[in-house]
Amino acid sequence: MNPFTSPGYRVQLRPIRITDVEATTTCVNHPQIARNDARMSRKTTREEPRDYLTQMINSKTDRLSALESTDTESLGNVTSTSTATPCTT
Repeated sequence: MNPFTSPGYRVQLRPIRITDVEATTTCVNHPQIARNDARMSRKTTREEPRDYLTQMINSKTDRLSALESTDTESLGNVTSTSTATPCTT
């Protein structure tokens, strides 16, 4: 059993993967996410989230997990500081 999943729950955490770049790009470009982040004055390209995910995957100290429904719908990301980044599409 996945250590971050519990029977009966409909969400799960898993380690971030580079294949999450599309969902991450969609999330950070979502109007409700972008309006709350002053750095998001323009659309984010696919390369920026890819570079960030690569950095987090290779980090010895930081962790980034994908938050998803049990049917693998992306819901956002959770950092090592347990700060959720919600994303609804």
